[in-house]
Amino acid sequence: MTAKNNPISGRCKIIGEKVALQSVKKCHVCGNKNNFRFVFTERNEATKPTYWRIPEDYYVQIRCNECGVLFVDSEIDDQYVRTNHREETRSNNMINDMLKGFEQARFPALQACAKSIVKFINSKKGCKVLDVGCSLGTFLDIIKAKGFHVFGIDIAPEFIEYVKNNVTRNAFSVTLEESHFRDDFFDVITCWETLEHVVNVKRFLVKAHSLLKEGGFIAISVPSSHYVLMKILLFGKFFERMRFVRNLSVRDKLLIHSHIYSFSPKTLRMLFESNGFKIIRVLPLGKPSVGGKGIIYNLGVATLNKIANSVFWITCGRVALSLSIFLVAQKSR
Repeated sequence: MTAKNNPISGRCKIIGEKVALQSVKKCHVCGNKNNFRFVFTERNEATKPTYWRIPEDYYVQIRCNECGVLFVDSEIDDQYVRTNHREETRSNNMINDMLKGFEQARFPALQACAKSIVKFINSKKGCKVLDVGCSLGTFLDIIKAKGFHVFGIDIAPEFIEYVKNNVTRNAFSVTLEESHFRDDFFDVITCWETLEHVVNVKRFLVKAHSLLKEGGFIAISVPSSHYVLMKILLFGKFFERMRFVRNLSVRDKLLIHSHIYSFSPKTLRMLFESNGFKIIRVLPLGKPSVGGKGIIYNLGVATLNKIANSVFWITCGRVALSLSIFLVAQKSR
């Protein structure tokens, strides 16, 4: 059933109204089958690139009342994700554009992640690291320079070809679930801004758990559902006349429609702990932002980082000034 004919799309006008799922059979985080509430719905615009959109005519976001995770009620599957991701990489200039834009923009955050991994994990040089959704290998390049033996996987063959030619020959165009690495092979698995695109996150973590050595680590980053701009976007229709909301960047406007899941620190902890991992650290990640370069930016990045970290800890992660969450967990069983 498509969301165009989905009663959720036309019926739900009240945030928090209890609903029944139409496309998804259960919550992939906790297994709940009948306790969900409506959060947000919006028509998919035909002008948006297909790789940013789900197949239905409407985007319907639901909250699981058992674990709190936000997810889209959609018939999206692994093949749809793979096919539409290919559209994103077909342009001849795509790789050059990414190197100048996206990869360059996230380089500082990936450097911070690599530094944190070395600090928290205290791994020896030569440890095997698998980066899931490795893109153009920016993180692999960073961690390789620190003495790690690197592997990368991505569903885009064009990205893998670039990684093989520029970073490591140990790169493969597969999903984690499709990969044929032997069990207990990796010391560390990383996954940067990818888990929110995975169709079945429980299946993903079961596979990651099997590939890690005893005591191995997994480190991930995901957009935070408690990011202040996420909250504004969810309730944007009530503030649509405000200049601040109208001037949000394209990147932030796409925040919701491009993701299957939206995680909070609480739901991430629950997801990993229920799949055999012990949480080591959960931190805010990325430059603090509230949507503009106003007077707050005069405080300086260092001060903003301190403020963002303080807000994160005081509110137990319920309010985030940074776009993403960084989590490190250890295989415990």
